[in-house]
Amino acid sequence: MSDLNRILVTGASGKLGGPLCEALVAHGYEVTALRHRRSMLPGSRKSR
Repeated sequence: MSDLNRILVTGASGKLGGPLCEALVAHGYEVTALRHRRSMLPGSRKSR
């Protein structure tokens, strides 16, 4: 995947960030999501 198709979203577990991440993935972008430590996005994988 091209670097132009990779996006970093901050606030990914928020009211706007979650839907934004879903829309970007649906349109073929590779999304890296930053979120608050205590929150999880549906379908996200747990990391350290």
